[in-house]
Amino acid sequence: MTSQEWLDIILSTKKGKHLIDAIADIGVLNEAADDALSALDNKDIWYAKRFRKDRKNALERIQNMVILGEYPHKEYKGVVLHAPDKDRIIYPYHFDPWNILFHAVKIVLEPISERMMIYDSSAGRIAKGQTFGANRMRMFMRRYPEYTYYSQSDLRKFYLAIPHKVVLNTLRQFINDDLFIKLIDEAILDYHSDIEGLLDEERQKKLKNCPWVSTEATPEEYRHCARGVTIGSCIGQILTNMVLTSVDRVMKEVYHVKVYHRHCDDIYMGAKTLEEARYQLNGLDYEMNRLGLVLKATSYYAPMKDEEKEIPGRPADYIGYVFSRHNVQMRKRNKIRFAKAIARVRSRKRRREIFASYYGICKWGNCKNLWRTITKNKQMFADLGIKMNEITERDGKRFFHVKRVATSDILNTHIKITDFEDGIQVKGEGGRCVIEFISESGEKEKLFSTSLVIREQLKKAREMEKQQNKKLFPISTIMRRKDLGCSKWTYYFE
Repeated sequence: MTSQEWLDIILSTKKGKHLIDAIADIGVLNEAADDALSALDNKDIWYAKRFRKDRKNALERIQNMVILGEYPHKEYKGVVLHAPDKDRIIYPYHFDPWNILFHAVKIVLEPISERMMIYDSSAGRIAKGQTFGANRMRMFMRRYPEYTYYSQSDLRKFYLAIPHKVVLNTLRQFINDDLFIKLIDEAILDYHSDIEGLLDEERQKKLKNCPWVSTEATPEEYRHCARGVTIGSCIGQILTNMVLTSVDRVMKEVYHVKVYHRHCDDIYMGAKTLEEARYQLNGLDYEMNRLGLVLKATSYYAPMKDEEKEIPGRPADYIGYVFSRHNVQMRKRNKIRFAKAIARVRSRKRRREIFASYYGICKWGNCKNLWRTITKNKQMFADLGIKMNEITERDGKRFFHVKRVATSDILNTHIKITDFEDGIQVKGEGGRCVIEFISESGEKEKLFSTSLVIREQLKKAREMEKQQNKKLFPISTIMRRKDLGCSKWTYYFE
C-alpha cells in the first residue's frame, strides 16, 4: 500500500490506529528512505552509497525490527553547533537504520499532529515556518490596535526538559496503538538528560525576581524523572509541538487569549492592559509548571512601541524580527551576521547562497534600505526615479494594472468609475472595454465588458467632458442587469 492509502486508514477514526502496520509496510519504508536521502547535504557520502548498493536488504532488516518490536541500543554522541547567540548540542543518528525509521514515523505521525494543533503555531509544521509566523505578527499589529500591551516568553532548555511521561501521555490521547507508542518509548525516548538542577535554579530565580511567577509546584511525578528529546531528529519538533498543543488550547479556550502565537517554545500574547498581560503570563507559567516545564525568568510583559502615537514602549524581538506597532525590522544580530558574511566570503557560489538566504528574511520585513546598504546595490529602478505607472500602453491602448474582477462580483453594488478605455483586445478578441473603478472596500479594481449599452454610456460621458470642458470622472453608480428574454441579458450603469 502507498503512504496515502495508509494515511486514509489512520485518519479515518478519531484516534489514530494501525500506525505500526503502516511503518512496517515496505512501500512506506521506501518512501522514508527517499526522504532521508534527500535530506542529506552530501548525497554521495559513504553511508548513502552503501545503503543504495544494498537497499532491499537494508529495508527488510528495518521492517523486521519494527515487526518484532526489538530496537537495538544506541549511543548518543553530541556535536556542538556554534552560533553567534549560543552553542547548541545536537545528536546525529546513524543513517541506517535510525534516520530511515524516523522518517517513516514522521510520514504517519505528521498528519495526526497537524490535525490536533491550533492555527497560530509554527516551526516544524507543514508550510508554517518563520515566514508564516512573521506574517501573522504583522496581521496582529494591523488588525488589533487596541492590544497595546504584550507578553513574550521562552522555555528553559525546552527539548532537554520535556518529561518522557508527558510525551507518552500526549501520544495516548490521540493515538490508539500500543506498539507504536512502544517504538517511540524505546527508539526515541531512550535519551535521558540530567538538567533537574538547572530547572530548579531557574524556578528560584523566577520566585525571587518575577512579579508574574506562579507558585504552582511541579507535580511529584515530574520531579527527578526521565527527561529529554534530542535535537537533530526529524520528528523531535513534531513531538514537542504535540506536547505544547495542550497549553495552546488552554490559553485560547480557558484564558481567552485572542492574540496568541507560538513559534516552537517562543510564545507571544497580546493584551489590552498591563494587568491582563501579567495575568496571561502568570497563567502560562502555571500551565507549564503542570507539565514539568519551566518558563525562563527573562520572560516579560510590556507596552508595545508605537511610532505614530509616540508611545515609548518595547518592541517585540520575535521570530528573527523586531516588531513595533508600525514597523518590522531584522533582528540586530542577524544584521551583523549578514554584514560580516558578505564582507568575509569571496566565493561567488557561497555569496549567492548568503544573498538568497538573507533576502528571504529581508523581503518580509521593512528592510529594503538595509538590504541596499549591506549589498551595496543602490542602482535600482526606484533609485533612478523610474517607477511603474498605474497605466501603460498596450497595443496603443491604456491598460490598468489593478486587480481584475468579474462583472457578477460588483452587480448591484455601489462603485465609483475613475477611468476606462474602449476598443482593446483581450486574448486576441476585440470589442472589449476595460473599466477602472473603486469598489465598496475602497480598493481600485477593473473589469472587462462587451456590453454595448455600457460602452455607449461611457462614450457619451467622455464626449460631455470634451463639450463642457469639465472633468466628470470619477462617477458614482451601480451596475444593473437587464433581462432581454430567450436566456439573454445585458448590463448597464444607473
